[in-house]
Amino acid sequence: MKKATTSTLEINNDNYYTDITHITNSMLGYLKESPLHLYYYLKKKLVKESDALSFGNFYDEYLLEPDVFNTKYAVMPNGMRRGTRAYNEWLADLPKNIQTIRSNEYKMIENMANALYGSKDIFEMLKIGEKQKILQWEIDGIKCKGKLDNYIPGEAIVDLKTAKEA
Repeated sequence: MKKATTSTLEINNDNYYTDITHITNSMLGYLKESPLHLYYYLKKKLVKESDALSFGNFYDEYLLEPDVFNTKYAVMPNGMRRGTRAYNEWLADLPKNIQTIRSNEYKMIENMANALYGSKDIFEMLKIGEKQKILQWEIDGIKCKGKLDNYIPGEAIVDLKTAKEA
């Protein structure tokens, strides 16, 4: 296997999820289900969504890209429910394309982040390195790419995971 390196072909955060010239682990997961699943995924007609996946994305951005998090999300007022008149009025006052997070989810994210920051070793690993590092490589003519939560060159790859239960 060849060493992972950055490529001169410009795959960045803006086009990472739309680029189909390089294979990702997600693509392989769809292919494992069936070639038709991969086909529809590549045509943007099949998207896996879940509360757990959304929460993991919120958490990654909160920890690794706080500037992105603060411009991309709005925390719903405590006790507010989606689909209500109060929610729709609150939503109308927000900038377009803002995603909403329930206040209990946000509080959980804060608590989880504080627990991580309570560990000196983990805090140090998150403080240094390259966040959301995109790597590209080629194996036997097959172009691949991956996005690392945090890359500390020559030292470590940090991959954050959330789990509902231990």
